[in-house]
Amino acid sequence: MNEQYYKSLNKQNPDAIIIFNLEGKFVGANKAVSVYGFGEDELLHKPFTEYLLPKDLERVMAHFIQAVDGMATDYECSMIDK
Repeated sequence: MNEQYYKSLNKQNPDAIIIFNLEGKFVGANKAVSVYGFGEDELLHKPFTEYLLPKDLERVMAHFIQAVDGMATDYECSMIDK
């Protein structure tokens, strides 16, 4: 499949898709992130940890470290809304 297909899939997805770099800072999001009250520009370059519930932080960081190390991981967590 081509790049345009994946861009469209991300952009049109009804679920919030949030992308962050290896440092844990937001580098992109689709429009569905508005369900949390944010525009993409409000999240850019900020650490994702600022938007996690304290009770989820340790578990999410463990998954993040796995992903940074190149291991596939799948998890859900809650995000603090605006």
